[in-house]
Amino acid sequence: AALAPRASPAADIGSVALSSAAVNEPLKPLAEYSAELERAASELAEIATTLADLAGADATRVVPETSPDDPTYFEDPELSEFYAPLSAKSKDALKARLHSGELGRFWATSRGADRYLAGARSSFARDREDLWKLLPEKSGPLGRLLRPDFDNPDDPLCLIYSCVNDPRAPPSIDVLYALKLLDEGLATDGVTAFGLMGNCQDAADKLFAYQTLVAAEADASLEDLEWRNPAPAKGWGRVGI
Repeated sequence: AALAPRASPAADIGSVALSSAAVNEPLKPLAEYSAELERAASELAEIATTLADLAGADATRVVPETSPDDPTYFEDPELSEFYAPLSAKSKDALKARLHSGELGRFWATSRGADRYLAGARSSFARDREDLWKLLPEKSGPLGRLLRPDFDNPDDPLCLIYSCVNDPRAPPSIDVLYALKLLDEGLATDGVTAFGLMGNCQDAADKLFAYQTLVAAEADASLEDLEWRNPAPAKGWGRVGI
C-alpha cells in the first residue's frame, strides 16, 4: 500500500494537498540530501557560466566615459544600450534548466535536509510572529487559515506576506527565495544576462551558506520512520515567498 503522509494543519485547511501531489518519500539518509544539494550547486554554477557567456560580448564592450554633467551619468549600466536583452529562446532554455534536475527538486531535497536541522531557522527570520497583528482571534479558524504553509513553496499567501522572514520559516527558504528571484528575472521583459548574473550569484551564495549549515549542524543520526516528504512533486514555481 502507498505510504500516506502525516496530516498537518495546512492540509486540514486545504492550502496544499499532501497526497498524490506530494513527493511522499520517506526520510532519506542525510548524505543523500547533501549530495543532491551539491549537484544543485553544480547546476547553478553551469547557469552562471552560461549567463557569463551570453553577457560576454556586452561585458567586454568599452563603455564611453561620462561626466556628472552628462544626463546618462546616473543611469544603471544594466539598462543602457550597451547591454542587449536576452532572447526569448535563451530565457526559455535557462528557465528549463532552473526547473529541472536537482534545482527543480530543490524544495523536496531541502525539506528532507531541513528535517535533520531541528530548531534551525532562516537567517532573515524575525524574532517573533507579526502576521495579522490586528486579527482579533489568532487561534481561531481565520487565524489558522492565514498561516503560511512552508511545505508548499508556492503558497499564495506568501504573495501578500513575506514568508522568507517568518520566524517559523526553515533555513532553506532563503535559497528558495533567491531561486525564485532568478526565475522572476528570466520572466522579465528586457532583462539582460549581465543583470541576471547578480541574481545567480546571490542564489549560489545562499545555497553555499545552506550547505555549510547542513554540514555543520544537521544531526545525521536522526531517525523518523513516519516522516514523508510533503513538498509538491511538481517542484517550485514563481508564486509567493
